[in-house]
Amino acid sequence: MNEVNSTSVSALMRQGDQLQSLLVQGELVAAEQLAELYLHALEEVFGSLPWGETLNVEQRQALMQFQLIYDWVGQEKQQAEAQLRQFSQAGRASGLYKLNAG
Repeated sequence: MNEVNSTSVSALMRQGDQLQSLLVQGELVAAEQLAELYLHALEEVFGSLPWGETLNVEQRQALMQFQLIYDWVGQEKQQAEAQLRQFSQAGRASGLYKLNAG
């Protein structure tokens, strides 16, 4: 791999670190903006690789980082959906109580 691509992988990983930090801190607006850049950089780094090419260590680390971010976002999404369901159920229960108590 040439130096330009190696630098791109390093830059991708720095963006991934920043993105993870923003997500953990709850800075969702900034994280969303950086996510667009991160996904574009991910496409630039990996989109041009020939099918079946063996990845170097740095490329594998970048993909592992992406997987961690992806898994974290998925877990947060599931937790948010569960909380929304609880609020929805509480709202229905409150509505039924008011209906029957009135």
